[in-house]
Parts: sequence; structure tokens; C-alpha cells
Amino acid sequence: MKIFAGLIKVGFIYCGVALPGIALSQAELSIITYVYDTSTKGEVKAEIGQLRVLENRRRPDSRRIDLVFVRLAGTPGAKGPPIVYLSGGPGGSGINAGEGSRYRLFEALRASGDVILLDQRGTGRSTGIEPEDCPEEASYPLDHPLELKSYLAMVEKNALFCRKFWRDHGVDLDAYTTMDSVADLEALRVALEVDQLDLIGISYGSHLALACLRQHPKRVRRIIFAGTEGPDHTEKLPAQFDAQLDNLQALIDTDDSKARIDVRKLIGDVLDVLKTTPFTLRITDVEGPDQETSG
Repeated sequence: MKIFAGLIKVGFIYCGVALPGIALSQAELSIITYVYDTSTKGEVKAEIGQLRVLENRRRPDSRRIDLVFVRLAGTPGAKGPPIVYLSGGPGGSGINAGEGSRYRLFEALRASGDVILLDQRGTGRSTGIEPEDCPEEASYPLDHPLELKSYLAMVEKNALFCRKFWRDHGVDLDAYTTMDSVADLEALRVALEVDQLDLIGISYGSHLALACLRQHPKRVRRIIFAGTEGPDHTEKLPAQFDAQLDNLQALIDTDDSKARIDVRKLIGDVLDVLKTTPFTLRITDVEGPDQETSG
């Protein structure tokens, strides 16, 4: 198990309050032609844009940062508003997401409107400095049982190192919150001179999309969700996992077409076997060579 504590993973804070004094008028947009290299369709014509905004909108003296995105033009006849893709994590790169098998999805969406693959603040090309990742890497030994105390100590050491790394590079970690990214989306909409945006969010991206809808309900036309996580559903406690297992068991028990399965017993049996008999699993990777993973 490896932990990479980059800017977004250390500095991002989930919050659901509005930002005072959003300086949308100070955003500056530039877009140029770009050749976007995908693995499924090769090189395609696109545009790359930079939206320059205040890093911390609550501080008038804040530095400016660039939010970078790739725009795939809608196909002839497309009449919908721009569709902004919001990656998960937080920490995923929207631009990188289109460089693999997911590009087929974005290609299809172009029939509805322009597709914007956004690197949210603190991710991908929107980190503002090089290197984009904190150089500290923490690896939990795979030949040792996972123990909460030692694991948390490793994570804390890693996080404190990376917090210092980003602050030493002039990054204002207080400015990397969900609501800061909501303000970025609104600034992008204003800069593009459109009345509304369509959003497609996966995992944390759905969390961000819903926060945007909550803050700007008239500025979002449609949202597509995958791996949905609501604005108030970020904390994942053991009791929540237990509740989901209970829900799953209840569904199984009411389905007469399926063989009766005791979910908890099945999971327990699998874990008991893995404790004494690790195995090797071959995984087919549609974006690269097969890989072997020991469990």
C-alpha cells in the first residue's frame, strides 16, 4: 500500500459554506489550440485553456493560480451548454482522465456540447508549481498485518512532511476546499460567457457537483453522477459500512430468483482463507499490460 500526499490530498477540506467576497470579475481566461493525445483515438484537435483566479478569494493580497483544462469542441449540431468533467479523489486529473479508455465517453458527449476536462485546483496541471507531487512517499509493508496505530503514525508523518513542503513553496492550503472549487466553476462559467453548465462527476467529483448545485442552482442545467457521494456524506464510519451490508442482505433475502447468500459469512470466510493462504490475481488492464497482484 502506497500513499502519495500531494497538494490536493493534504490541503483539501470538505466544507459546505459559501465563500464571502468571491472575486469572479478578476478571473482571466486564455485558450489556444492544442493537440490532445488519447490512447483510444490517437491525437485529436482540441483547445487548452487557463483560467487565472485568486488562490484565496478571502484574501485581497492572495497570489493568482492557473486552472488548466482541455476543451473538446461539440460536434456540429450540438446545442447544449459546456459539459465540465469533475474527477474524483480529490486529486484526480480531468485532463489525464481523457487520455485513456474514458475518452470514448467524452467523445460521445460532444454530441451535446463542448466537453471540458478540468484539472481542479491543486490537481494535475493546476498545481501551480513543479513538481506537482510532494516528494515524500509512504509505503506500508505488505508482509506485515495492517495495524491502525502504526498505519496512522505513517500517514501523519507523511502528511506533516507534505504540508510543510507545500507551504514552503508558497501554497495557501486554506484555499483548497470544496467551496473554493465551487467558486472556480462559477468563475469558469462567467469567463466562458454561458448561462449554465452541465456537470459530470465521479466519486468526489459528484460531491463537488452537488455542492455547486446547492450554491448555484440556476447555473447548473444537468448533472451526471458516477460513484455518487453527497455533500453531507463524506465521513465513512464503520457503522455506515455495516448498514450497507444490512441493506445488501435485505435485498438478497427478498430476491427469490437468487440463491440465498449470507453476505457477512461469505466475507468472513474469504478473509479467513486469505489470512492463511495468500493468492496471486491476474488483472486485465484495458489501458495497459496485464498485472499480477498478490493478496
